Amino acid sequence: MNPKNTWLWVVAAAGLFAAIFLYDRFKPEPETGPAKLLSGLNVTAVTSVEILPANQPAIHAVRTNGLWRLTQPVSYPAQSASIETLLTALEQLVPATRISAQELSSVRDTDEKFGFNPPQTTLILQPGDQHIQLGNKNGPGDQMFVKIVGVDGVFVVDTDLLRFIPRSPDDWRDAALVDFARLDFDRLVVTNGAKSLALQRNSTNQIWRMVFPMDARADGIKVGESLQKLRNLRTTQFVDVPITELDSFGLQTPELSLDFKRGTNTALFLAFGKSPTNDPGQVYARRNDEKTVMTVARDLLEPWRASYDFFRDHQLVSPTGPLSAIEIHAREDFTLLRTNNAWLITPQNLPADTALVNELLGHLAGLQIAQFVKDVVVDFAEMGLAVPSYRIILHATATNTATGTTNIPIARIDFGTNQ
Repeated sequence: MNPKNTWLWVVAAAGLFAAIFLYDRFKPEPETGPAKLLSGLNVTAVTSVEILPANQPAIHAVRTNGLWRLTQPVSYPAQSASIETLLTALEQLVPATRISAQELSSVRDTDEKFGFNPPQTTLILQPGDQHIQLGNKNGPGDQMFVKIVGVDGVFVVDTDLLRFIPRSPDDWRDAALVDFARLDFDRLVVTNGAKSLALQRNSTNQIWRMVFPMDARADGIKVGESLQKLRNLRTTQFVDVPITELDSFGLQTPELSLDFKRGTNTALFLAFGKSPTNDPGQVYARRNDEKTVMTVARDLLEPWRASYDFFRDHQLVSPTGPLSAIEIHAREDFTLLRTNNAWLITPQNLPADTALVNELLGHLAGLQIAQFVKDVVVDFAEMGLAVPSYRIILHATATNTATGTTNIPIARIDFGTNQ
């Protein structure tokens, strides 16, 4: 035998042995466990779910850009979680048993006996045009017959699946009135009858400010709490009516409206009208981007019916940063100047008592407005403010590229006649 050919056979055998060894070592493990009813179903790939209940209108939902929406029998945002729960249940569904086509061949009128003529409910999933037909329950009632169109045989599954199938479109409608996670706005206009209020949110620091009926600081906590109540608002009943009937619900000229704006454009407009005759704790509501009228809890809207003073900042002083100086005008005029984390009294250049200065600042920070007496004052003398008995001016450090670091006044507080 040719030694060269012998070596070639040896190398080939070694390569074959290595290939067999690697395949056996790293070959994928076969799937174990019972076979799933819909083995090829991928929840994330489903874009359409249609429910066809016997003798009832179809319920159809489609997914676009990651969001589910009902298209039949009404068009409305859908509860994504409910649809995903059903799809997950279908993906993981394992039949208890399977009645083969051979076994069915010996049974007469199988569709009638198993409840498939017509099916109790049919589920159609896209893509793939998968038809899942739900038939009768078995004797004990804890299992039911299921048929997959295009697949031989009939399957038996637990009736737990029925918990995830909607009985009406309302079961899949999104009950939340506002989805703030997807609502982009920086301005809110509230109209309550003849009264209006406009709040503006600073895009940099996210601080709210009242811009109408006056320019004033807004109470960010109250604004946030009122928006949270809107976030918690849930539809208690859906009412599908023609737009021509809105006046009968008090929605043609709403008693209360919230206009969420981005710049000058409306991102969402909410209208709230009358209460149902038999339920004063509810009010009719409508979104401008939907045709449906719904009822919601009245009490969660009460903050928006309040006077604009409710949303004004009642804290007298709200410095936004560390102070660099406190200018005081009383029986004597002097300035407290911060230097190297200590305070200095000027012009005398005397060290100040840090504890007393902090106590003063604590009192200023705690001062709350008890009443807004006048929004537009012509004569300050009647309140003793033309020549105030006491004045405090707060300064903060600012950096200017031209002039360098300097102290600028950020708030001036005048105290007048004590009522």
